[in-house]
Amino acid sequence: MITHLVASLLVMAQPVDKETGQPDDTPLLSGPAVDQSKTRSLVQGSMRGGFARVEGRPEFAAARLLDLDEATLDQIRELEEARGVLIVILLIDQIDDLRAMTDAQLAGDNAGALEIMSDLWNRHDEGELLQPALDELETVLTEQQLAETKRISTEYMHAWASQEKRQNEDLEQTKERLAFSVFQQEVRDAYDASLQTTQQAMQGIYDAVDPTPEQREVLRTIVIDHIKATRLKATPAQRRAAMRRMYDSLDEERQGMLFDYIMRAVVPD
Repeated sequence: MITHLVASLLVMAQPVDKETGQPDDTPLLSGPAVDQSKTRSLVQGSMRGGFARVEGRPEFAAARLLDLDEATLDQIRELEEARGVLIVILLIDQIDDLRAMTDAQLAGDNAGALEIMSDLWNRHDEGELLQPALDELETVLTEQQLAETKRISTEYMHAWASQEKRQNEDLEQTKERLAFSVFQQEVRDAYDASLQTTQQAMQGIYDAVDPTPEQREVLRTIVIDHIKATRLKATPAQRRAAMRRMYDSLDEERQGMLFDYIMRAVVPD
């Protein structure tokens, strides 16, 4: 009798699907369903208990958390690469500003260097400084996917700013400062991938020929003009022409030093 009563109570307690009128198979003791998309987050703790930074732009990292097919993920990778190329082009087009920024840093004028970098930032990401890659992702994501990406990256920026907020800042100022730091890292990465090799080559020439300050500035100008004209895609003829201009700008003794330096590079000891 008791067994039948318990069975009857369990049947009566079983939820019914409102649409079909049939018993709902969801276990009685299960919790409410959780929308898995709401659990996606870039906010993580580091091994030391602090805030864990993501690599690259938060917008791209957020988009990769979505359930995307391989074709869309490939498109996102292409967008990241394209953004890096655009920053390289910016540095080439504004190489005089890059030179001024380097000069300011060497002179200890960090405020002046940051002002130049801030101007580059505003030129490159005009209109949307905090999450500029959202505009780029709009071309490959659906409206719903883009909204979810924005939610994830916005949550990340808010959490990061809350962690890094200074006493004299409000949260929005902190977010802008951190967004600026992300752009600075993008510039450093672009520089390391493109212009650093040229700078190292120039330093090798400076060390080899020991130019006067005036000659050094002429050599530097020749290289800058060469980069701007060729956009880092110089032909062998263009490289020879630039090297000839550098050779002609030196006095006879230093021309010999430059020739020896080039020959050592071509025919090592």
